[in-house]
Amino acid sequence: SFSFSGAQDKYSMVLDAEHKVLRYREEGEQGGYILKPCPTDAYMPHRKDAPANEELCMDIVRRVFRQPAAACALCYFGNGEAAYLTRRFDRVAGEENLHMEDFAAILGMQGGSSGRKYSYSYEALATAIRETSTAPAADVLRFFRMVLINYLLCNGDAHLKNFALLGQTGGSMVLSPAYDIMNTRLHVQDADFAMEKGLFEDGRPAPDGNIAAYFRDWAACIGVSPRAAMAFLRAAEDKQLRIEEMVAQSALSRKAQKAFLLTTRQRFKALRAGLNQAG
Repeated sequence: SFSFSGAQDKYSMVLDAEHKVLRYREEGEQGGYILKPCPTDAYMPHRKDAPANEELCMDIVRRVFRQPAAACALCYFGNGEAAYLTRRFDRVAGEENLHMEDFAAILGMQGGSSGRKYSYSYEALATAIRETSTAPAADVLRFFRMVLINYLLCNGDAHLKNFALLGQTGGSMVLSPAYDIMNTRLHVQDADFAMEKGLFEDGRPAPDGNIAAYFRDWAACIGVSPRAAMAFLRAAEDKQLRIEEMVAQSALSRKAQKAFLLTTRQRFKALRAGLNQAG
């Protein structure tokens, strides 16, 4: 399967308050924003929809699932082409930067081994969160929720570098707001889960294809209570209609909207079938 990782260029931007414009960061300056234009691969399906795709998914994380997520917006170049803009949450105006470390760094993955960011399991990542976060129980529960959300939104690129700990004033380190979430199935035919082993370190698949049981068993494995896990699985199932309303109102092209609905409906259908078996 293919990966969307690295398909987009990223530019560090500075907000010029005096002229009320965003511009590229110059040497010695600190960028407070990240700009992602459309991918340049002319053969990528729905290439020009990538910025709207990410903006929509981030909006769904924040507004539908009520999870902390990076502030973002769409902006447009003079030729009308969209770009995705997000504000860095590790930069606080007038204050020192907050310390941020992604899990590739936390797990000691050296530079130049980008493929290894997929070679773990979400179980191993949950263990790392429990060992390094200063609010382990709350963060592992939030991580459980985010992995399910990534699955439902068809984000096959939720790898080690897309989860991080963020320092707080006072010295604590907690799971950062969500970032880099999009429906990758619009653009590449990738796996259901970014991590090669899936949810479990032993690489086991969903029992009889039951995705609800897969997530429920994984929750128990990483120390999330079955009650909390099932409550979120059932709550997530109920979000489909609201998500579809947001897709219809989004900046995605008509063709991309259809593809978004087709791919996410398959995931919600799988979740619903599993929950119906659970009774």
